[in-house]
Amino acid sequence: MRVNELQLLRSRRDAARAGTLEVLSRFEDSDLAFRPFDGGRDVGAAFRHIAHEEAIEVHWGLARLLDEMPPEPPSRVDGTEAVRELLARAQAVTDSYLDGLGPDALDDEVEMAWGDTMRRGDQLWHVLEHELHHRGELSLALGLLGRKGLDA
Repeated sequence: MRVNELQLLRSRRDAARAGTLEVLSRFEDSDLAFRPFDGGRDVGAAFRHIAHEEAIEVHWGLARLLDEMPPEPPSRVDGTEAVRELLARAQAVTDSYLDGLGPDALDDEVEMAWGDTMRRGDQLWHVLEHELHHRGELSLALGLLGRKGLDA
């Protein structure tokens, strides 16, 4: 029996986002300004980057729901609840897009907003990998703050 890749992707993405939100819950509002190393992103910027890349890669690039590449989110967000809302808004748009896809739609070759052609599923898996990568960085930042990171 063939695995439905769309269902698998959604399941993995939902699990990844739950883990990202678990990591977020371990930060205090004041931790969002923590910068693990000179020149690196602060914690708040890393969370904003996850949502921003989702908007670029899925909402603009793949789904063409935006007329132009979305600008960077504000350089600061006021607290972890605002970060949670930013991530939820990005996820809601992506969920709506995924809801409109048929079970074999991930095999389609699509032209991205920036001109590259790629398999839809590969682009969506890339967005998931991107979030997991930054979630790992954020979990490490928790450790640097003396807190327990995500045990994935």
